[in-house]
Amino acid sequence: MKGRLLWLLNQLGISHNVQKLLYAEYLKLYNLLKYSDPNFIRSLTIETSTYCNRKCYYCPNSLETTPKLFMTEDCFNRVVERLCEINFTGTINFAFYNEPLLDTRLPSFISLLKSKRPGCLVFINTNGDFLTDELAETLIQSGVNLFIITNHDIDGTSYMDAKRELFEKYSSHIKLQNIHGDALLNRGGIIKVKRNVMVEQRKSICDEMCDMPIIDYTGNVLLCCNDYHRKHVIGNIYQSDLSKIWKQEPYRTIRGKLRRGIATMEICKKCLSRV
Repeated sequence: MKGRLLWLLNQLGISHNVQKLLYAEYLKLYNLLKYSDPNFIRSLTIETSTYCNRKCYYCPNSLETTPKLFMTEDCFNRVVERLCEINFTGTINFAFYNEPLLDTRLPSFISLLKSKRPGCLVFINTNGDFLTDELAETLIQSGVNLFIITNHDIDGTSYMDAKRELFEKYSSHIKLQNIHGDALLNRGGIIKVKRNVMVEQRKSICDEMCDMPIIDYTGNVLLCCNDYHRKHVIGNIYQSDLSKIWKQEPYRTIRGKLRRGIATMEICKKCLSRV
């Protein structure tokens, strides 16, 4: 059902940002019926590796040396087990501050995930630098539903020319985006980016981010994708199931306040430009 919905939105030519909004509302209704909680986890990021080959000015990786660390296969298997425990059928993303395509195990990981949770939608946010015809085909066969490819170059003409044939061949599985005209986030105050009316309106509340936790390469569950330094760990998948982790206090109350625009944590205040 979710896959057909995204396919229909794609066929109608609806922009990716609008698709995200419509899909988020659909998942809220779905989670209300399934978990009796419209704000239950609707999307999950799994960080199988930490390294990125780029240092974009709007990313904390531009300020620090990016390590090359990897999630163990045992940890990934445990993540899949935890997803099965809650019968998770939301979206799975494989990008945190890393370039996911640099992990050569990704096709096998995705094959395992889709074999256990076939109802999940698998997205890969990537810079596209390492996406080849062969890799795209392999990943799609493994179960990838959508590549979200960001053109990070301010003048991305040469990049697009080099990748055009590939993008056109797999157009049904690729969404292209250029974020230079978008409202950039300061990543909890780590990055200095130009703030404008659009970003102030967008971040007057925090709804989208606080329903989309991250499982990092060690199995820690992080509250938010803006927590670059991994300071806000709300649990670990080796110690507890995802439902218990997500519902525990004080994080349940914190998320409820953020959805009403009330920021109590320092990282949230900085992200919402309250300090």
